[in-house]
Amino acid sequence: EFTKYLLRQYKGTGKTFVFQNWEGDWVLTPPPLDMEKTPEPVAVEGMIKWLNARQDGVDRARREVGMDGVRVFHAAEVNLVEKAQLGHPSVTNDVLPHTHCDLYSYSAYDTMGQSEEKYRAALQYLQEKAPDSEAFGAKNVYIGEFGWPESLVSEEQRLNMIRYSVEGALDIGAPYILFWELYCDGPKSEASPP
Repeated sequence: EFTKYLLRQYKGTGKTFVFQNWEGDWVLTPPPLDMEKTPEPVAVEGMIKWLNARQDGVDRARREVGMDGVRVFHAAEVNLVEKAQLGHPSVTNDVLPHTHCDLYSYSAYDTMGQSEEKYRAALQYLQEKAPDSEAFGAKNVYIGEFGWPESLVSEEQRLNMIRYSVEGALDIGAPYILFWELYCDGPKSEASPP
């Protein structure tokens, strides 16, 4: 119903809407990160059904209303691709291959701060695990979140990370890249008591 509303309300505006969950690996294996933690099979199966049901709803609305000058898509977001690369249970390994989403989003904090090579390898791995979609084909992986708080790294480190994060995403044909964030929401220094 919400997809139908958006398709009707914003018809002809050129707007694009993307529904997605936030960092799906935290749903399967809540923090703190523990590589030995294994998600319950019922949770994995539930996430597969949930993501496919959401996609089916978006697909149905698009068939019934059409996309006339407005687009609505559905994405599944992962956040522990490095854990998946090491062979551990994860959304990337155990959920995504059984879904049919328009898009697959990567909240890239687990690798983008380590090295350009690890980040690029994670993007490639995710792209291999994400099923192609009708709307985007094989170019349906994007960066749902990347960035570093200004108080944690130097300006040179931050600019280098931004460069290789964007270049890596463009190299795999990512349709979207979302930077978090343009301002720093953390303290620059410890607050002193009044």
